Amino acid sequence: MNPHEQELLDFAQRWEPFGGPSAADILVEFGMTPTRFSERLEELQRFRCRRSITQ
Repeated sequence: MNPHEQELLDFAQRWEPFGGPSAADILVEFGMTPTRFSERLEELQRFRCRRSITQ
């Protein structure tokens, strides 16, 4: 996982207790829509699951 991907996960985890980040926060922080942000999080989770299975 590269630093940008880790930053994305850390950001999502920080905002989780508050119901997730706002669309504006996602846009400012990562320059993407909430839909794309969610897609990237799902991709990263699948990657982490596959990686843990193969190790």
